[in-house]
Amino acid sequence: MSPRCALVLLISALAFANLRGADVNVLLIIADDLGVDAAPGYSPGTNKPPMPNLALLQSKGVTFRNVWANPLCSPTRATLLTGRYGFRTGVQYVSLDRNAIGVRIGEPSIPRALMAKRGIPSGAFGKWHVAQLGENPATPPVNHPIVMGFAKYAGNLSSTLASYGTWTKVVNDPGLTAVTTTSKTYATSDAVDEALDWIRQQGPSPWFAWVAFNAPHDPFHKPPAPLHHYDDLPANGGPPRGYYEAMCEALDTELGRLVNGLPAAVKAKTMIIFIGDNGTPGEVKRGGFRGAKFDVYEGVSACR
Repeated sequence: MSPRCALVLLISALAFANLRGADVNVLLIIADDLGVDAAPGYSPGTNKPPMPNLALLQSKGVTFRNVWANPLCSPTRATLLTGRYGFRTGVQYVSLDRNAIGVRIGEPSIPRALMAKRGIPSGAFGKWHVAQLGENPATPPVNHPIVMGFAKYAGNLSSTLASYGTWTKVVNDPGLTAVTTTSKTYATSDAVDEALDWIRQQGPSPWFAWVAFNAPHDPFHKPPAPLHHYDDLPANGGPPRGYYEAMCEALDTELGRLVNGLPAAVKAKTMIIFIGDNGTPGEVKRGGFRGAKFDVYEGVSACR
C-alpha cells in the first residue's frame, strides 16, 4: 500500500468513527524494504518466504494492487507523518545523510492532529529516520518523535542497524529526557514488546500506534531460531536472499505476536494497516517484477 493510501485510510477510519460515535484504534505497521515480490498475495516473485500472519490479515481485509510508494525510506515515512509529498516537505532523499533534510518541526503531523481534534494519543515504535541532524539545536533528532506529537517513542532513530542484536535504542516520553541505551533485544521483537506495552496502558481509550520494523532491511542475518524455519542457514555468510527470507519470516512471526497480543475488545475496534516503505533491494529481489528499491517503475501489470 502506498503512504497516501495509508493516510487516507487512517483519516477515513477516524472520520467514520466520529460519524458513528465510536472509538477506533489505528495500528500502522511499516516493513522496511519489503516489496510485493516478497510479500504474500501478489503474483510477482518466486519462492516467497512464509508469512502466514500477513496472509491471514490479507484474507480478512483489503489488499491493494495498484499502489505507489517512494523509492526510498525517509520520503515515504515523511509523507505518512505529514500527509504531504516530499517535494513539499523537502524530504526527497534519506534523512540524516549528508545534504539531506528531515521533517521540519513546523510541518503538520498525524499525531498532533489526532490529539488536537479528538484527544487521541499516539505512540511510535521501531525505526524513525525522518529527523534532520542538527535542524534545531534546541530540538535535536533524539526528541523529534515527541516534538512531532507522539506521546511515546521507543526505537532507533537511524536508517540502518549495525546489528539487530546489539543496537542503540532511544526511549522518550513528553517532558522527560530521552534515554539512550545499547539494547541486546532482537530489534524486530523489541518493537513489538514496546508497542504492546504502550497499547495495553491505553486501556479502552482510542489510540494510534506507528510500529515501524527495521526488518527486512540489511544487514542480512540469521534471526533468533524461534522466529523462523531457515535452520540450515549458516550463522554468517552466504548468498543474501536466504537471510532476507528468514528476516521476512521473523517479521511475520512478530507481526502475529503483535496482532494476537491485542486484547480481544481492543482488537475488535482496531484498524490494522500494513505497508512496505519502498521495495525489495535489488540484490535479493526475485523475478516477475521489473522494479526494486531505488527504482521508480510503476509495475502495475505485474501486481494484478
